[in-house]
Amino acid sequence: MKTLVLKHLLIILAVLFASISSSQNVTIPDNEFKQALLNYSPRIDTNFDYEISITEAAAITTLDVSYHHREEHFMPDPNDPFGIGGGIFVQEGIYDFTGIEAFVNLTSLTCIENDLTTLDVSALTQLTYLNCSNNINYMGFSNGITSLILPTSSALSSLNSSGNYLSLLDLSTYTSLTNLNLASNNLSNLLLPNTNTITSLNCSRNQLTTLDASPYTALISLVCDNNYINTLSLPNTNTLTTLKCFVNQIPNLDISNNSGLTHFDCRNNPFTNGLDVLNNTALTTLNCASTQLVSLDLTNNTLLNTLACGSNAITDLDVSRQTSLHTLYANNNQLTSLNLKNGNNTSMLSSRFNANNNPNLNLICVDDITYANSTFINKDVQSYYSDTCSFIPTNSNTITGTVSFDFNADGCDPSDTKSINTKLTNISTNTSNVTFTNNNGQYLMYTQEANNTVDISPNLPSFFSVTPTSQNVNFTGSGTTQNVDFCITANSVVNDVKVSILPLTESRPGFQTTVRVFYENLGSTILSGDINLTFDDSKEIFINSSETLINQTTNSLSWNYSNLNPFEKKYIDVIFEINRPTDLINPVNNGDVLSYNCTINPTTGDANPTDNTINYEDTTIGSYDPNDIIALEGNFIDENEVPNYLNYRIRFQNTGTASAINIVVNNELDSDLDWDTFQPITASHTYRISITDNNKIDFIFENIHLADSTSNEPGSHGWIYYKIKPKSSFAIGDVIDNTANIYFDFNPPVITNTYQTQIPEPIVTPIDDLIASVYPNPTRDIANIEVNLKGRLFVFNKYGALVFKHRLEKGVNTFNFDWLRSGRYFLKIKSKKQVIYKKLIKKKNGRGRGHGSSHHGNKHNNSHGRHCKNTHH
Repeated sequence: MKTLVLKHLLIILAVLFASISSSQNVTIPDNEFKQALLNYSPRIDTNFDYEISITEAAAITTLDVSYHHREEHFMPDPNDPFGIGGGIFVQEGIYDFTGIEAFVNLTSLTCIENDLTTLDVSALTQLTYLNCSNNINYMGFSNGITSLILPTSSALSSLNSSGNYLSLLDLSTYTSLTNLNLASNNLSNLLLPNTNTITSLNCSRNQLTTLDASPYTALISLVCDNNYINTLSLPNTNTLTTLKCFVNQIPNLDISNNSGLTHFDCRNNPFTNGLDVLNNTALTTLNCASTQLVSLDLTNNTLLNTLACGSNAITDLDVSRQTSLHTLYANNNQLTSLNLKNGNNTSMLSSRFNANNNPNLNLICVDDITYANSTFINKDVQSYYSDTCSFIPTNSNTITGTVSFDFNADGCDPSDTKSINTKLTNISTNTSNVTFTNNNGQYLMYTQEANNTVDISPNLPSFFSVTPTSQNVNFTGSGTTQNVDFCITANSVVNDVKVSILPLTESRPGFQTTVRVFYENLGSTILSGDINLTFDDSKEIFINSSETLINQTTNSLSWNYSNLNPFEKKYIDVIFEINRPTDLINPVNNGDVLSYNCTINPTTGDANPTDNTINYEDTTIGSYDPNDIIALEGNFIDENEVPNYLNYRIRFQNTGTASAINIVVNNELDSDLDWDTFQPITASHTYRISITDNNKIDFIFENIHLADSTSNEPGSHGWIYYKIKPKSSFAIGDVIDNTANIYFDFNPPVITNTYQTQIPEPIVTPIDDLIASVYPNPTRDIANIEVNLKGRLFVFNKYGALVFKHRLEKGVNTFNFDWLRSGRYFLKIKSKKQVIYKKLIKKKNGRGRGHGSSHHGNKHNNSHGRHCKNTHH
């Protein structure tokens, strides 16, 4: 009996002990998690009961249950669902972290590459380090952690939750954070603590649009690439050494206060005001590719060893001071000058140099020509290496200097505004040379004469004075350089701003076209204002512009400009997409006219308000002669437009079988053009100008190596824009003929078309009493043409193209011109012995883009949409 009682007592004690033991173990439902803990080294299960007790968990301070701590498991191949090819070994991830709350003394937790979607570590109040990155499982069924619950204490100093799917994470109370990695999540906003303890911040590949890092003055590394950031504010500190903000939408970035930067990567951002790195003297690595740069001054960045500045519009690049440079990518620019002569070219390998796709780059200056030719092979065919660094005529001397504008009238100094595109003439014993200042106000002349006189004063408006007015420069021998600076001051206050429109591409139906809004300060005061461009939205739609819009409607675009200095010129490139001929609504065909109107303000008080507005019409084409000349104002101008400039464009293309080294464009001016008003605007390549006999202009393109159209069709084109005024005597009936002769090396000239500009005569030599009237005028559609004699009607657009002709009966002839594009047209009314010219203004139909007209639908069934009836008197 006693034995039986003893047995029962032992059983009861055993059950009770087991129950007590079970109640002291941690519940861990995820088998992968439990196995990772049981197999952990150093051992957590110290009593070898294959359970994790509360006591055992509390003893742990550091825990890493990442994928490399777990065993592999055999799984069917997901690409072989029927198991024909066997299977694969994978590591299954932990998906449930229940039980982690028992590890109350953890200071460091790493759980990389699991299958977690939720992570709650709120009970781990001692935690200072947490890495839960890349929780995406092998099969791809998990997008990573979407909910992360942190302890309420602020002890956490390092957090890495990259490679997950967090859309919200509030870290504003974690004031001890120093290292923070939130990369590759879905965050659109950062809630960070207001503290200066953070030294490393990585928030790349998220959805951020703004980032204010200015409070974090202890930052050493900031990585915020591949977002949508358009505003980035940096701390004013020299502790920041690494900044990676590439692939964003940042228009402006000021790094002038971050002098400690060593690694800077800002590629693929739409910088509008360039990039200033002059204060960043510690830079060793700079990547500014695809940032819309037109210049890059590296004068102070002598420690650079790696430079990537490709896919920009940089024209001059000098890395001669960078003696440690071993990597240079300057491809896809508009380089005309590249100076690599740094005394250490041998440190650069062939694979680390690229200057390809710089069609205007001829001379590359290097330490050793032989080494460069054998090593630096990634360059264009026309580029060649030299150790002399410049193209200087034999036995010549150099005259150089700066033309400044002394706005404050206190004497010119380096801080004064520079005069751009100012004409200088060098008169010597046997020759006369003309040049213009560059965008830095600097000029350069080569002369082989001993006695020279550099003159600038005749080329300036009367409201400017210059000191000196001219300067004698005398040389003995050759190889000498003399500096002659000129200082311009205003002798009266003149406000004068001008706007022009330059077509950069041909307008072809169905394609994009680019027009350049070109504006310049011709006066003596600093100007600010706005620019408005209107276009015909029934024919084309706005795509984008190089400057930020301040206002936009369906057919109007507006921009601000500020602090435009005297002599300064700027531009805005605007891209449109033209309707296709196959569009059911408002199709555009070859020969249709695209109309633009541009106004620059202020106009009040402007000395010449007529050039504050420009009307430009561009005729669409399908194919064109690549060697031609046109005036942007068209074939016809009004009599009151005679005092204005004519803007000419000359284009040329090398259609030969080899590159053209030298090209000369000869343009002999018509006697009705005033050569003294000639002013170059811009050109496709570096060039110089020679004007002789007061009317012969040579545009000389030396050593440009223009590609042939077979090997590089886009690079085989060139162009020149210049402006000139008709003489004041130019009158009705006069015609200006303009033809260009284009010389490609030693080949016979390619002769362009002869472009004619005229003021049409209202009546030409009446013999009979032909009388004609046109009404209503302007009109949107119906126009009555009343004549007292039979005849013929010819309708020409502004460019002189015949767009319509029809027989006229005596009396009232009614035409429906609804199909005509808006604009100005010239009517030629001809009887047997007499011609009368009339002007017709066609107004817009009042139907915007997307609203059709029944006339377009009947176009091919009703005389091309032209309706006519006659009433006899």
